[in-house]
Amino acid sequence: MSDEPFFDDDIEYADQSCPKCGGYDVLRQDCTAIHCDEGYVDEHETDAINYAPGEYVKCDECRGYGCHIWCRTCGWDVLEQRFLSKKCEDEFSAREEEVRQK
Repeated sequence: MSDEPFFDDDIEYADQSCPKCGGYDVLRQDCTAIHCDEGYVDEHETDAINYAPGEYVKCDECRGYGCHIWCRTCGWDVLEQRFLSKKCEDEFSAREEEVRQK
C-alpha cells in the first residue's frame, strides 16, 4: 500500500501478521476520538444535560475496539475485516491475479 515511512508517535507495530496477505507490516493506533475510553464514550461527557454519568455507547470512530489495526502492505483493516478503500482492494486483487498467472 505504501512504502514511505511513518513518523507518528501514536502508531506502533502490532504483534501479528496480516490475515489477508500474511505480511508483518501491521500497524496499531489507539483511537483518537475525543472522549473515547477503551472503545466506549460516556454520553454524559458529550451531553451532560440529557445523559447521566455512566451511560456508555460504542465509539463511532473505532466501533468499540479502542484502537485501529491495519496492514500497510495491502490496506486490510484487521478489526473490521475489510479493505480500507476500494483502491487498496483493487491493488490487492491485481497482485493476486499477477501471482496466479505466473
